[in-house]
Amino acid sequence: MITKEQPPNNNLEAIDLLWAEMPKSVSWSVNLNKETTKAPLRAVSVLDSAAGHMNDRAKTYDKPTGERSMVATVAAFNAATGHPLTEEQGWMFMVFLKSIRSQQGNYKADNYEDLVAYGALMAEAANQERNHGQ
Repeated sequence: MITKEQPPNNNLEAIDLLWAEMPKSVSWSVNLNKETTKAPLRAVSVLDSAAGHMNDRAKTYDKPTGERSMVATVAAFNAATGHPLTEEQGWMFMVFLKSIRSQQGNYKADNYEDLVAYGALMAEAANQERNHGQ
């Protein structure tokens, strides 16, 4: 039996049944944990998730044009250390960080999704720095 204490997990029929019967004033949170899903992971779903994270973070932290925090991060790092990192190298640092994290502990989709996003941002920065001199 489905109760508020034991909400359905990964059972769409139970969710539909429950949704139809519950009062609209009750709010539910269903955990569809990617890490425990039995279906094989598809590369395109990692790319889609990474793109979704990038869009969400752009809305939350940066600008409508997307993730733009690395330029300021690299400038602060360079000022503090005297090392002349580029924006591309800043993203490379994050690629290495997520690569290392992905090898520690249990599988966590976020590590791979961020890794893909950081790789894309690294490519964008490399193109800008090398082809447009900025």
